[in-house]
Amino acid sequence: MDLDNIESAKRFDQPFIKVAFIIWLVILSSSCSSIKNLQNDDLALVRNTFRLITDDKRINKSKIKDEIQGLIKQNPVRKNVLNPRSWGTPLTIYDRDLTEESLEAFTQYLRNRKGFYHASSSYLEKTDRKRIEVIYTIELGPRYYITDIEMEGSDSTLLNIFREHEKDQKIETGDPLDARIFDEEELRLVNVAKNNGYANFNGNFLEFRGDSSDYDVPIRIYLYNPLNELAHKRFSVGDINVYTEHVPSVQPSYVIKDSMTFHNFYAKSDRFMVNPRGLEKVISLRKGDLYSRRNEFLTNRKLSRLSPYRFVNIDPQPNAQIDSVLDFNIFLTPHDHKWVFDMGANLFYSLLNQAPSVSARDLFGVAGNIGWENRNFRKTAISHQFGLEGTFEFQIPTFTPNTFSIQGNNSFNIPRVVDPFNMANVLNKIGLLTDRSFENLNLFTNTEVDFSLGITDILNAYSLNTLNASWAFNFQPDEYNRYIYTQMGINVLDAQIDSTFQAEILDNNSLIDLSFKDYLFTGFFMRELNVFKQSRESQAGNYFAFLGKLEISGFENWLVNRLVNGLSGYDDRWKLSGLEFSEFVRLDSDIRFYQQLRERSSFAARFHAGIAIPYGDDPVVPFVKSFFVGGPNSLRGWQLRELGPGSYSDRILDPILGQPFFQTGDFKLEMNFEYRFDLFWFWEGAFFLDMGNVWTIKNDTERIGSKLTSRFLDEMAMSMGWGLRADFDYFILRLDFGYKLRNPFPDPESNSHFVLTNGKYNGILGNVNFAINYPF
Repeated sequence: MDLDNIESAKRFDQPFIKVAFIIWLVILSSSCSSIKNLQNDDLALVRNTFRLITDDKRINKSKIKDEIQGLIKQNPVRKNVLNPRSWGTPLTIYDRDLTEESLEAFTQYLRNRKGFYHASSSYLEKTDRKRIEVIYTIELGPRYYITDIEMEGSDSTLLNIFREHEKDQKIETGDPLDARIFDEEELRLVNVAKNNGYANFNGNFLEFRGDSSDYDVPIRIYLYNPLNELAHKRFSVGDINVYTEHVPSVQPSYVIKDSMTFHNFYAKSDRFMVNPRGLEKVISLRKGDLYSRRNEFLTNRKLSRLSPYRFVNIDPQPNAQIDSVLDFNIFLTPHDHKWVFDMGANLFYSLLNQAPSVSARDLFGVAGNIGWENRNFRKTAISHQFGLEGTFEFQIPTFTPNTFSIQGNNSFNIPRVVDPFNMANVLNKIGLLTDRSFENLNLFTNTEVDFSLGITDILNAYSLNTLNASWAFNFQPDEYNRYIYTQMGINVLDAQIDSTFQAEILDNNSLIDLSFKDYLFTGFFMRELNVFKQSRESQAGNYFAFLGKLEISGFENWLVNRLVNGLSGYDDRWKLSGLEFSEFVRLDSDIRFYQQLRERSSFAARFHAGIAIPYGDDPVVPFVKSFFVGGPNSLRGWQLRELGPGSYSDRILDPILGQPFFQTGDFKLEMNFEYRFDLFWFWEGAFFLDMGNVWTIKNDTERIGSKLTSRFLDEMAMSMGWGLRADFDYFILRLDFGYKLRNPFPDPESNSHFVLTNGKYNGILGNVNFAINYPF
């Protein structure tokens, strides 16, 4: 046997290649046996291909293709190499009648819904032994476009209302004929009418007509009146009765009544469970106002968000005396219990330092929490929550304690805006906040007041004592957008450093040492802004999400301190009880993309970037506000804080035994890609690729290569791996095995950045990560 064959045999003997070869044989044999079992003239449909033909450069062909692909009547079975569930799935037996039906569906959809009145379709069958591919060819032809829009009708009052809202219309001249935008315009007009008193208005009173000439279509919108009526009836709001202790299916019997300016409140007990004056502030319906569906919706939404109530039902009824008046009965069903008790616990196990160059140290821990909630604090519908949570972690097999933490939280959620400085009103008065935005702010905002105390002790390293207080506004206008603006916040950080950690970590780096001081984080007009945004899922099954955070500390103190020093001629830096005011700006952004590939598989990606910059007299950003990578939710081939900054490599090549990694930076760039698929029962699988790193903004002479430069792309680390997940609906247990693929520095021996097969960096299982839920 020659040397080449010997080397080939050795490579084949590797376990991963063996497993891959066996899987390939199983899939291949399964597919071949399925084809062979086809009866007589049966053919297996293996592919549908679409060809769109058009000369109109304005047409988005890929979007049209995505829409018509959903109309096909027969699709091939996709066997996923990575998904054992699909290996034995029966093949799709080709049916020519279904192809003909698909062709007709394409043509009718394009003509009747998309404005391609001359569209035509054909298909071609391409066979190869027992397999068949269908190639659909769709000639779109010329498309019709809107040249003019007018509305006609005899109800001049309603017509004028529609014209006042023309700026919001969904159809415009130059748009193609598309049934979707006509549906959206009809819905918009119905909402305009209902929000201006026309409670009975619906889409049957509107008709869209168009006469084509040389592919240009003027649109006429006809407004019809109700049968035997000269105009549409406009309604106003009559009596509003609020039943605060409603129990469904039980005959109501109310003891007391309290009449406010616009509402009547009823209770079954001798006292109101919630103060009616507080309830009146969240009810947008007002007696004597024109009916507005928006106000009815807002009333339902605001009441539904009140913690004392379980259900809300608003029932409009025609007034018995005046047929243009609607009375409203609002039924509020309270929770069975005012107090809620909650507790939980979980165990976790971490495999740390698995690289052969580091002493192995596994961790086992237990975490628990206990909490109480008063859903109706002092009868104001304010939710008051108090909780304790703690964690204890020790090393295996010595059972030596490793980490201990405990934190107490005390918070109030107020279902309205409580603005101590009246800032929103001032911004509205000077024109920086529009009237509509100011209205939405008051309608969809809760005020959150939080206090917490915490202790975290990492043995042989450091302990942190924290005190936090904040006053924030939680603005959530819809299910896709949320903004949390922390107007005032004070955070006290007291760090106690272990002598071993000081000697082995901090004494070797002055910048890290400076970041471990005691700090006071403050903000009195702007402390923090969190933004959460998510797009609606597209027809192709994908959507985006954005998480952003802006944090500012010490700005007001810095500004006043500078003004006072400028007037006095001194150069003092203010402190509070010996604590220095931390002065920094931190910006964090996280963009995510999700794509449903097939019924049982999906793709997820994340781009994460952040920067933290000190200003004033602060040389560094506090260590708790620095960025890091590694661990179960980041670059999974590395441990938490093991990687970076930049191409700095001393701690990876020569780690300190018994000390956790502690590498942080001022700038972070990270990208993650993950393919997820079902396996069997509740088990899921995944393959992932992670890349990223952290860098320092300032030059750190004690960590060579740590500063951000134009060579940052060459200092991006990469890891890859696979994972197993158990999906229990309410949570997911995740086990990921990450392997270092590329170091941000060249290996001293091979001079290569790529280290996947280097045993010095990767063990057989790689870096094992155990966590709860998906990483992103």
